[in-house]
Amino acid sequence: MNQTFVYRKHLRASFSSFIKAVLLLILGIAIIAFGLLFTNQRERTVEDTIAIVIVFVIVILIVLILMLLEVGIIYLILLRRFRSISVTLTDDGIVYNNSKKQIIIPYEDVQKLVFPSVKYTGGWIKIVYRGGNIRLTVVLEHIGDFIYELKKKMDDREMSHVYNEKKLISFFKTAVFADESWARIYHNYKLQLVISYICLIMTTVMIRGFNDSSNSKSFIYGALLAPLLGYLISEIIIGLKLKKRLIIGELRVSPRVPEFEQKVFNISIMVFSLGYLLLLFFWLIVQ
Repeated sequence: MNQTFVYRKHLRASFSSFIKAVLLLILGIAIIAFGLLFTNQRERTVEDTIAIVIVFVIVILIVLILMLLEVGIIYLILLRRFRSISVTLTDDGIVYNNSKKQIIIPYEDVQKLVFPSVKYTGGWIKIVYRGGNIRLTVVLEHIGDFIYELKKKMDDREMSHVYNEKKLISFFKTAVFADESWARIYHNYKLQLVISYICLIMTTVMIRGFNDSSNSKSFIYGALLAPLLGYLISEIIIGLKLKKRLIIGELRVSPRVPEFEQKVFNISIMVFSLGYLLLLFFWLIVQ
């Protein structure tokens, strides 16, 4: 049975989806910039305040336009091509498609599988065949299944010499973790953004309320980092569990436990975000 693999949906998204992502990023930048301005305690006249607001809006609009142009260029040059890329494992070989051509690689023509990667971080598989090579990154959807099936095809043909088993298993772990991590990002990114925005706003309000602008820049940047650290810690905890899920003797992992992963994410991001706000509150009290 043929299996076709494509890149993840954020790489195959329409340009309008990238515009939405830019708008969300600009919103975050605007909240940070507003916080830095709002917590500055220098005396200002009404005219000065109006002028600052006008300049603020103009700068944000300029940044928005520049970012849209940059994203547009990146989309046309780099990202748009992912929409047409697919790789299919058939009974006889690998069929690789992109916007320009189709490459058919009989399994017998595969000379080497190379796995340049950083464990649990990223990388790609390079399939070297007679006449060239193709590269597939860990952002390929279900790349763990792809590695498993490709290895099976090689082993069925007694071609295990084309890969280093230790490096293949290491890449497989990285691929599975990346695949599952992207699934978690798709599920949690809205909550991540909301908590990040709330943390920034609450930090700004507290600094302003206590009339302490001496370290406002550091406090606001800390509010940006706290939810991000919560996310990173949750990924580390979940990643540590991946090794235990590896089925000994097979290139397989036991199924995910989404409830556990969600619990770890929720606790981590709330502990870091609320913890940061509480520490800031007590810091401002004692000053």
